[in-house]
Order: sequence, then structure tokens, then C-alpha cells
Amino acid sequence: MINFSFGLQNPFSDRWAAVYHRSAMLGKHTGAEIQVIKDNNIVDFRIRWTTREDHAGVMLDIGLLGYTVMLHYYDTRHWNAKAGRYYNYDDAGNRS
Repeated sequence: MINFSFGLQNPFSDRWAAVYHRSAMLGKHTGAEIQVIKDNNIVDFRIRWTTREDHAGVMLDIGLLGYTVMLHYYDTRHWNAKAGRYYNYDDAGNRS
């Protein structure tokens, strides 16, 4: 996992409200989301890249003057650490 973040928040504000949200499946096991929120960030930048874990992917948050845009591209599957691969769900609903 790679994680980098930088932020400066307004300590006198507890503002939080969802402005926009959209998600979509882009492939059999990949999804994407975009979110816009009102918050207490003056400036915010975060990037996170994960592999070999549940819903691994790339997340990018950019915030400025009380608004943050969040982008997320991810794998919808769950990681099986013991087997070193994603879980395989068959039609009966069993995990392996």
C-alpha cells in the first residue's frame, strides 16, 4: 500500500454534507466512484494505492476551501490472504 496525505482543516467548523455521488461498474470486477462533499477542509490532498486487500485500487481526494472531490477506482472482490488470491464465489454462494 502507498498512502500520501496532506491536509489543513478549519477547527471551528463541523460542516459535512454530501453534494454529489455516482458509482458504476466498469468491468466484471472493477468499479468506480466519484463523490463531492462539503466539509471543513481548507486544503486537502490524499492519494492511496492498494493491492492484495479487499476492494484494492486507487483513491484520490482533492479538497479546497470547504469542498472535496473524491475519486475511487477499485476491485469489487475480497482478498483471501491464506490462498494469496481473491475469493472465488461459486453459484452456491460458497467462498474458497
